[in-house]
Amino acid sequence: MGAHTFQETIGGKGMTASEAYTALVDQALYERGHDAYNGTISTTSGFVRIEPGRRRVRTVIREILEDEENQVRKWGPAGCIELKGAAVTRWRKRNGLAGTRTKAYVFFGWAAS
Repeated sequence: MGAHTFQETIGGKGMTASEAYTALVDQALYERGHDAYNGTISTTSGFVRIEPGRRRVRTVIREILEDEENQVRKWGPAGCIELKGAAVTRWRKRNGLAGTRTKAYVFFGWAAS
């Protein structure tokens, strides 16, 4: 029994953070089963929204995952950052959604394994 980090990005037109989280959990349960230690987002206890401000998303994620006092820790909630500006534009382009108003969210944290 241990833990490791995960990071997943998901998006959709009009998708809310709650819908995105539910979709990722459902996908993880389907692919990896209902084991409480399956090492996926399904082992988290919900999610908390995080506003990165003007900082890079990857920097914020790294700092949070390294901070032992942060609530996004082993067997806690996942972190959720909504991609905005250039970050969401790049994600849309990589996923063939350029020119749309599709929202995208990054979920990250520690998964029980």
